[in-house]
Amino acid sequence: MRNLRLIGAILVAACSSPGEPSFPGIELDVSLDRASVQASDSVRVLLTLRNVSPETIQVLPANAYGICLRAFQVFDASDREVALSQGLCAALAIIAPAPIPLPPDGIIVITDYWQPSSSTINGNVVTPGAYMVRGRAIAGDGAAFSRRRTVIVE
Repeated sequence: MRNLRLIGAILVAACSSPGEPSFPGIELDVSLDRASVQASDSVRVLLTLRNVSPETIQVLPANAYGICLRAFQVFDASDREVALSQGLCAALAIIAPAPIPLPPDGIIVITDYWQPSSSTINGNVVTPGAYMVRGRAIAGDGAAFSRRRTVIVE
């Protein structure tokens, strides 16, 4: 049952639109290791997730994020979501990571990477231009989102 709830939360997060509010009680900040990148390089996406509520909140651990579940979303200048490369992740339903309790003022740091050359928009490769990266982390039965940060793909 726990895995079904987790998979549901992941699907909700994956289908969330750019303007949806963040999970209450969670503060999520995103930083990028560079402001511009060659399409063949990658950008390190660093998220800091903090429980700002007075209660413990269930969240996915940092090691749950990566090729099967991204800790961020990318949007182009027209606010279209960029499709990120993902591995074959059918096993996620079987070996889904267990949520962990994040106590009040608890912090989790998540590291992920975006490689523009392995991303697409409507089936087309990412072209040079400005892109917005927004952190996304699973919290409770939903997702927490950060503000957007700009990265230029050259």
